[in-house]
Amino acid sequence: LLDFNVVQNGKFSTTGDWTLGTGWSITGGVASKAAGVASGLQQGNGSLTENNTAYVVTYSVSGRTAGTALVYLAGGVGTLRSANETYTETITALASIYDISLDANATFDGDIDNFSVRKSTNSLPTGFKPKKVWAGGILQTEGTDFDVTYDGFIYGISFFIEPATNVQVEGVLS
Repeated sequence: LLDFNVVQNGKFSTTGDWTLGTGWSITGGVASKAAGVASGLQQGNGSLTENNTAYVVTYSVSGRTAGTALVYLAGGVGTLRSANETYTETITALASIYDISLDANATFDGDIDNFSVRKSTNSLPTGFKPKKVWAGGILQTEGTDFDVTYDGFIYGISFFIEPATNVQVEGVLS
């Protein structure tokens, strides 16, 4: 239930698609940051994302021994991360400013890889709150089969197990 990846070169095979802040480098298929200065790794100029739209952001952190990193997506803010693992989070793009930024604090030292940002097709029109959801013709149960999320702008549906068949939603404008 995800759209295409809006990130160019999320596997960091070249440096051309990214703006590298102080301490960042791209070599060996990863983006690496050395400790010393808080800075970011950025891409886009406000044309990659759509306002008030949910995106699923995935990336891997490895080789980190200190510090924290955080994804900003067109004004939307992700979760502060401080461990070596692969993260997936949903962030709503809020404005047509720089599109994608992974910012790290001064003590962060580590690598970033497999960075993707995909428009979530689970986003619903602004003000539309789901009441009933069907997958494969079967009525789903909120809290058992799916959760309804609301970020202050958009309601979304998060399935506990992604349905393999067509999803239909019935709801109300709030």
